Amino acid sequence: MLTPAEGQRSSTDRQRPRASKIESKELPTHQEIFKWAVTADATASCHIGDVHEMKESSSGPDFFWLGRVPCRNVRLVGMVVGVTVYESRIIYTIDDGTGVIDCTSKVALQRADKSSPSKPSSSKLDVLSDLPEPIATVGDAVCCEGKVVLKYNERQLVASQIGKCGTFNEELRHYRNVRKLHEQHYSLREPFVIPEFKPEKSHATPSRSVVGPKQTPARFDIPSSPGTSVASSPVKSEAQRSPLKLRHPSRLRSADLRPNTFRIYLKHFMDHDPQLTQDINNDPFMAPSFNVTQHTEATPTKRPRLSRSAPKDPESRHTTPRPSQHHLSSSSSRHPTIEPFSLGRISYGGPSLAALRNMPIIDDLDAQRSQNPPPTQGYTLSYLRRVPELAFLAKRVLRQEMRNAKKVAKERQSQARTSTSKSKQPPPPSSSTSSKQRELKPTAKDVKRLFSNSLIELYHEGSIVFWTGPVRPCSELQDRANTTAMWKSNTTNRTFDGDERANTTAGFTSIFGHSRSGINISMDDVGEDDVLSEPNSNEEAYVSLKIPLLADHIADILPKVKAASRGKAETAAPYAGVELNRLVGYMRKDDQWRYVRRDSVGEALELLESEGRAYSLKKDAWDVAE
Repeated sequence: MLTPAEGQRSSTDRQRPRASKIESKELPTHQEIFKWAVTADATASCHIGDVHEMKESSSGPDFFWLGRVPCRNVRLVGMVVGVTVYESRIIYTIDDGTGVIDCTSKVALQRADKSSPSKPSSSKLDVLSDLPEPIATVGDAVCCEGKVVLKYNERQLVASQIGKCGTFNEELRHYRNVRKLHEQHYSLREPFVIPEFKPEKSHATPSRSVVGPKQTPARFDIPSSPGTSVASSPVKSEAQRSPLKLRHPSRLRSADLRPNTFRIYLKHFMDHDPQLTQDINNDPFMAPSFNVTQHTEATPTKRPRLSRSAPKDPESRHTTPRPSQHHLSSSSSRHPTIEPFSLGRISYGGPSLAALRNMPIIDDLDAQRSQNPPPTQGYTLSYLRRVPELAFLAKRVLRQEMRNAKKVAKERQSQARTSTSKSKQPPPPSSSTSSKQRELKPTAKDVKRLFSNSLIELYHEGSIVFWTGPVRPCSELQDRANTTAMWKSNTTNRTFDGDERANTTAGFTSIFGHSRSGINISMDDVGEDDVLSEPNSNEEAYVSLKIPLLADHIADILPKVKAASRGKAETAAPYAGVELNRLVGYMRKDDQWRYVRRDSVGEALELLESEGRAYSLKKDAWDVAE
């Protein structure tokens, strides 16, 4: 039986932790840390500068030490400053203000089955159309999770998940979370202890998906409060994708210079032609209600610069400026400084500061523009012939066709000589290099014929349709500047076959590619035949057959087809909807939609169903929503 003193001592021992238990709890081993570092709970939110400053594990290069915390996978948030697309991967260059890092996102190659019968491809252009589409472009804020690896003596990130942020505020929120994690977790002096595993509920665990070439890009929401372990962020779907980029016409090889290639590029231009109106009303950083032409003076005047030593009264603006007495430091720039711009000192007739603060944000503007798209404008033959890249590619294709024809004729002559080897024939007359170039120079009629034949082929295959609405004037081609890049990479001043001179000049802006990355056809190739005539006002116009355009037309004619089918019904059977084949046949009676494809009409009907403008009664039978 215990005495009261012994009972009190035993109860005190039970309440007080024993030193032997604390000493027996040893630090985790290298293998235990590695097993924990590969889990999703070990993903650490940090800056790019932290990734470059992390120390490698002394026991092995399996993980890094972020302060006192072992780290193998990280989460970064920053702005995309570069995108490089390959067949099996996409490299995003991300900058968050503390450093720059390359994030490699691997994609799954989707190749056609070799066993399935298909037409043999004589061109390498089919490979270009299968390139993966990047989910973010330059200037987008992205969130990237992945493994830190060492490649080419530089630390890079192999992304397991990457997506666009909802707003730019998430980058600031991530910065605040990382700062708290450094103060409360990464920079503590206590030794690291592997946290206990806490199973979460199934509904609270977000799904992780690997970004593929045709996957909808993800948008990340950064958590508002930091934690010791960071799990995967929920994703949101986004409908918009980056446009497909083809190789610049000056970078195509001789084997790709075919009429079919030219048709592909012509259709690509009509699909992804950037907006020609470059006014400030389309600026994503300006509200649509603000128009610069209404708030600027008719004659621009220079604003006099005030010296720091000069008085600030209005009369002193007309006095002779005197040099200031301050001296430049060694670190300051020797270029003239610009006085800070203040909206309060200048009255320009525009909106006030309060109005500027109340302007809608960029996401609201994008939503408004998606609801109110710009009006469709048609392309005429005269307009397309004046596009520098298309005219440049047409000449290259025609020149290559002439080379192929000359090569075939030369082979036939050699075969004829071998057959009549006994009879002596005079050698063919030698021609100089300049005469050969004149023979291989296509004329304006040849270029026009190639454009016309390409448009006819696209019309017959159902890729374009006639257009009776407004057309794009040829004069707008001179106002193109700073358009969005449509090419895989920047252009180069060297072609693969060397038949054209394509140089980057400071005074030319490419329609397809980046600004200042265009082509400059040598003036030696421009003759009297290359001067284009004035466009005809009654010229036929074409537009690319896009699904939204086709859906709007089907929504207009679907009630008419419905009424016609009910009038022809001989029995009083219940209405079963408009059949797809009947709708396609009704549309093909019009010359504008004569060659419309059945699958395109089906996609347009599905779009109308998703918008609530039509619904399906049964398979391939549709009715209009009233």
